[in-house]
Amino acid sequence: MAVRLTPKTRARLLRLLHGETAASAEEHELNAVFLQVVLAIMLIFMITFFLFVEKTGGEISRLDELKNQVEDARRDKLVTALEHTAARYRVRYGLVLFLRVDPGTGARSFDLSGVIREGALSSEENPRRSFRLGGQNAYLDYSAPGKLNETWESETLADAGLKMDRLSNADRLWLKEQLKLQVGQIRGEITEVQTLAAAALQEHFATHPEAVTDPELRKLLTRINSEQDPASRRLLLGELTGRLNIFVRKELHRISEVPMLEELP
Repeated sequence: MAVRLTPKTRARLLRLLHGETAASAEEHELNAVFLQVVLAIMLIFMITFFLFVEKTGGEISRLDELKNQVEDARRDKLVTALEHTAARYRVRYGLVLFLRVDPGTGARSFDLSGVIREGALSSEENPRRSFRLGGQNAYLDYSAPGKLNETWESETLADAGLKMDRLSNADRLWLKEQLKLQVGQIRGEITEVQTLAAAALQEHFATHPEAVTDPELRKLLTRINSEQDPASRRLLLGELTGRLNIFVRKELHRISEVPMLEELP
């Protein structure tokens, strides 16, 4: 049978055990209850918070992944569009007719046999026409490099179905750098074709002096043939190389009706 203590007896016991009054004991009990309630609320809040962070973090991760996928897709579009633009300009400059790709190694080279055959100018009209019109278009475009870059940019964005103001800063910088590289690469290909043509012609005229039509060059060749002194002959040969180079470029200028691209700054 439980013994029920009166408040007075309870107070005395508390004073003996803890030195506290009944009121203090009741207050402490109440504080303990409040603390338990607060801890329970905090625990619920913390669980909810961590669940929210985990969920939000996952959503942010998925959003970042989607953003990266969109950016990659946009970059792929730009890459494809750049390839299309470059292909159009290779046609414009007559490079496609002379370009050869090794099926085994993928190495690229240019064959000018249609224009320069056995070291001389070919009489075939299509290759010569392609060489002439390509040279004209190249000289026209690369005479205004700023306008050329703008045109490449406009055509590439149109091909990709994109607008510059919708691209990220990273994509804008990347695109401008790629445009610069592509425009420079094609200029190098044009210069290579024209240099190969000049070298073939120069070699032909050096070995077939009778094909030289320039009166001054013919006089120089006559002097070289009649010169007996080796030192003087070497000097004349050096002069011949320089003047023959000028003559060849004039010949290519005559064919294309514009200077060679290497004469541009």
